[in-house]
Amino acid sequence: MEFLLYALVLSAMGNVGLAVPDMNHRTGDSDHCNKTVDIYQAVSSPPVTDANRGKPLHCSYKIRVRPARDDWVVFVRFTRLKVGQPNYDRSQCIGGYVQIVDGYKDSNNSNRDFPGFYCGDIDSPKTFISETPQVKIIFHADSYGPDTFLQFDANVEKQGEVHARYGQFPHLYPHRRGAPVPGSYCDRTFHECAPGRCFVQSPGFPGIYPRNLHCRYHVSVRQFLVGLDLTAFDVDGLRCDNLLLCFPRPISKNAEDCPYDIVRVYDGPSDDSPIIVSLCGRGRLKSNIIASGPDILVEFVTSNAGPLLNTGFHFKADSIIDPDTSEPLQLRNNSCFVERYLPENKEITFSNLRSWYPPNTTCAYRFYTTPEDVIRLDFLLFRIERFTMCEESLKLYDAPEPNPTKIITKLCDMNKAQAVYESTGHYLYVEFVSSRGSLDGSSISYEFQVKSVGASSLESGHACSRVLDHDGHLTLPLHELNATNQPVTCNYTLDASSLLHGRINLTLEVPFEKMTKVCTECKTESIVLEVFGATLDDTPLCLCHITRRRSVTITSMSSIMVIMLRSSPVTVDTKNLILAPPSNLKSSNNKDITGNFIFFSDVRCGPEILKLDLQGFITFPSFQENALPGPVHCLWQVPLLPGMDAGFRLENFLGNNCSSDYLKVNHVLLCPTLIEHSFVVQREDIKSSNVVLDLRASEASEINFTLWWTQLRVLPSTSSDYSLMSLGKECEFLCAASMTCIRKELVCNGVPNCPRAKDAPVRRYSPDEEPSMCLSGRHNLHLHWWVIGFGLVISVCILMGLIYSVCRRCQNHRQRF
Repeated sequence: MEFLLYALVLSAMGNVGLAVPDMNHRTGDSDHCNKTVDIYQAVSSPPVTDANRGKPLHCSYKIRVRPARDDWVVFVRFTRLKVGQPNYDRSQCIGGYVQIVDGYKDSNNSNRDFPGFYCGDIDSPKTFISETPQVKIIFHADSYGPDTFLQFDANVEKQGEVHARYGQFPHLYPHRRGAPVPGSYCDRTFHECAPGRCFVQSPGFPGIYPRNLHCRYHVSVRQFLVGLDLTAFDVDGLRCDNLLLCFPRPISKNAEDCPYDIVRVYDGPSDDSPIIVSLCGRGRLKSNIIASGPDILVEFVTSNAGPLLNTGFHFKADSIIDPDTSEPLQLRNNSCFVERYLPENKEITFSNLRSWYPPNTTCAYRFYTTPEDVIRLDFLLFRIERFTMCEESLKLYDAPEPNPTKIITKLCDMNKAQAVYESTGHYLYVEFVSSRGSLDGSSISYEFQVKSVGASSLESGHACSRVLDHDGHLTLPLHELNATNQPVTCNYTLDASSLLHGRINLTLEVPFEKMTKVCTECKTESIVLEVFGATLDDTPLCLCHITRRRSVTITSMSSIMVIMLRSSPVTVDTKNLILAPPSNLKSSNNKDITGNFIFFSDVRCGPEILKLDLQGFITFPSFQENALPGPVHCLWQVPLLPGMDAGFRLENFLGNNCSSDYLKVNHVLLCPTLIEHSFVVQREDIKSSNVVLDLRASEASEINFTLWWTQLRVLPSTSSDYSLMSLGKECEFLCAASMTCIRKELVCNGVPNCPRAKDAPVRRYSPDEEPSMCLSGRHNLHLHWWVIGFGLVISVCILMGLIYSVCRRCQNHRQRF
């Protein structure tokens, strides 16, 4: 009766022309909206009818778990979704949204107050895995229609069965994911982490993470340093679900690349601590993240609105144990400086920086002793972990400060350490310099002992060693070697690594008659001059046999040249019981060796770091005229995208023989006379996402080759657990013969990018350049242009007809008047 009265009132209002206020939300069909959903039940948005078309629609669905248990998690699988779009800064959804409320009012940890908004569309099913056994889905559309829809189904599992989240044997480690902070949805604390016991994960992992998050994870270990191993990462790595239109964004460590969702890692227990790194994108890090102490904070922030696409992150936390026998260099408050007084005969052992450090970091040790003594440094370990092109180095100074004129040596991946170094005074300064920074400690692993010893003149053989990194004059103290009865070695390192393919041109005035690559011919000589870095095979040039002074000119084959002047002990005359110097030292021609050196770039090699692209090539020689003769040694770096393999194809390699001329690609040795050779370097053999090319030739004018490379993915073997991977997303074009995948833009681009399988016959066309496939695509393109052209002609004719008809009507109208 009340309904009939209400209808009569509405009818009367309409008859008199009064406006009827519209409702803000329409509940829709009772079978498809505002309902409680049982598990294993598929749910879809209401059908579009005349009653709801173009009207606001608001539906909510509560997922019911029977019986209710706290150790269950809910899987919500979204099979179809299209509603609204996020605005430019992802602060809200325009046109509609979906909300996922994880936890009800009585839940200890819930996002019910600020659940955020999902909007956009998906092309493949996406799964949300709850943190609580209570989930509610809210679906809202400002204007409901056939282009707006939602479809999902729900399932439940016990927490212990979700191994990707809780790991194996979760009952043994009940707080593996940390202890929840009361009153928050995702804040957690981790205490005394040990291997396999602490999983730092985004909410919902391994499913879709919620919106409008601000999560804080405080991780600590009992002692030493805390480290994070990133095993999965997809934070705003996908901007759309169609890989043909937008590819996954590679992982970025630049905060400016992460305006929406971001993970920040702090070196300490709070966000007042120094920030180690900011991460977003999709992929893996090549290194762990190691803090400078036992505490680290991970902060996860997501935008208020966004797509239903990304699956978050998974870190494994562990304790990084330092050796008990050494004192590591540590970063404290962006500083790592050690100053120690060395008592007599007491040895102290130090080791390298183990924790993270930012770019342009300088760490230093200053050692000093009594003015009557000197300091001796013994390297117990020296190992290069990563190839850095001397962007990280260890420098030793015979001074209390890093004085360039007092440098003893510079140690890096191009200039390795010797055993013992000794100062001439009571100070020794050791400096670690890095221009690139690192997340897991220095690329140079070392342990050295320092101790105070009695003063001596050239006793260790390293007090006359120096490193020179600019053009200049050189003096080798030949008279000092003659004045001592101890074996002496002087090392002079000329470093031109600051130049592109830097080389050194050295001119020396020496009293030696013999210069040979067979240094055994000088083993009986008391004074020998050895030059390293001047030959293609890395053997030294030796100069010996003092007779008359002459000028020699030596050009380095690499950016580092080491000049070593060494003397042997004097001989003992056992018959007369006197010490007699060797006969060749009696000559008056024993003045100091002098010389000049000039640094230059080897223009024949071109740039050292080649362009990052899906495919590329290098041709030698790269110049067409004025081919410079002489031996040549070139090093290039081919940069690759993270996680990619590289296929190479060598064409027309001309040279002499493999003993004097060769090209090395990583560890693959290529010899001349190869008409064509194809091979693949897999990512397990690639360090720092770079492949190193090493060319050595005795005569540059006789070398000619072209080397092509392609970034690709090698499919796992059939015996691998990952052999059932989806080829649709991971493999845009399959090179079946070599079981590799390449990107679609490399297909039919005129360059054969598919590697040729071993022992396969040479084919005229590569599989990605087959004429039957490429020409058909072009014919289709021509057909499309023909159709478009025909349509344009018809459109122009119709337009001209309309104009003619309108003109005739206007003319007839004027004639009537």
